[in-house]
Amino acid sequence: MPADQLGSWVCIAFDNRGRLLASDQGDKGICRITLPPVGVADGETKVERLDFSKCQIQPTAAQGMLYAFDSLYFSINGGPGSGLYRARDTN
Repeated sequence: MPADQLGSWVCIAFDNRGRLLASDQGDKGICRITLPPVGVADGETKVERLDFSKCQIQPTAAQGMLYAFDSLYFSINGGPGSGLYRARDTN
């Protein structure tokens, strides 16, 4: 995916399924990257933007992320959404 659509990823963590979670340094949000299985040379890499539409803020420019206890914890510094957050997928 081009940087103009998904930004420049500066903060990366793994979720409980081994997928990468990446936040850009601007306003593009957080993406989940599913890599092909190890040893599959022609496997597909899937990149999808996470939907935070039901949250109070739209997380972006996270400076730290951790996936633990079935939740994504991330910190944002700068602007009106600064703080430490916890996000869970409830469905």
